[in-house]
Amino acid sequence: MKKTVEEIKSYWDQRIAKSKDLWDGVLWEGMPTWNKYIDELQMYYLKKVFNMIRPSDIVLDLGCGVGRFTFRLAHLCKVVYGVDSSKHAIDICIKKAIDGGFSNVKFEVMDVRKLNFEDETFDLVLSVTCLQHITDVHDLTVAIREALRVTKKEGKVILLECTTDKRKDGFVVSLPRNKWFEIIKDAGGKIEDWYGIDVPFLRKIILPLLSSTRKIKVDKLRKLIEMVIIYLFIKPIEYTIPKILKNQSWYTVVIISKQIDESAKK
Repeated sequence: MKKTVEEIKSYWDQRIAKSKDLWDGVLWEGMPTWNKYIDELQMYYLKKVFNMIRPSDIVLDLGCGVGRFTFRLAHLCKVVYGVDSSKHAIDICIKKAIDGGFSNVKFEVMDVRKLNFEDETFDLVLSVTCLQHITDVHDLTVAIREALRVTKKEGKVILLECTTDKRKDGFVVSLPRNKWFEIIKDAGGKIEDWYGIDVPFLRKIILPLLSSTRKIKVDKLRKLIEMVIIYLFIKPIEYTIPKILKNQSWYTVVIISKQIDESAKK
């Protein structure tokens, strides 16, 4: 049964509040080695997007969590705004910004379905596994429309989301990729490019193996076994196969521009 958006927001806020390892609060619970790999994998496939960013750009990080991407973006652009529904997440980000001496990052608690920004504010809007948690299709459309609204005419909206109906837990919208594309179009977006980043059948084998390592009491041994499983087996495959068989992936990077009103140009 699908969770409501409010239930999911509460869940993530509680996860972040209780997590000692910050990534544990926003990625896979109790799997630090896997989380490190997921972060590396996402960054690898977002490299193309990050290379698009100019020093003069103003960027928005939707569902910024604990600032995993926000602070990386800060090194590339003029100003980056991070918004999240979790007050605990935003409090963590503000403290990290102060401690790290970042002067070009701004954080605010905000609902992505109702962004408190003027039209055409941002050169780039990024959402990494944020919008997938809006389980109502109407609300998802609203959120994508809002992302496009605050994006400049020549700007881009970048999504990295779970785009499959094969994931059956109640925390994601569980829609196939073609349905996501329809929603993006209905919201006023034009898909410039897209590509997959994962190999689902392999993860079905690897993830149970990684979960079983929790029984190993010796930390160094457990971590060594996890790293062997991830970096010798799954990493070489997920860094190559999705480029060839992108339709097989569950997670997709989508590069979106605004639809152009041709009648307005005449």
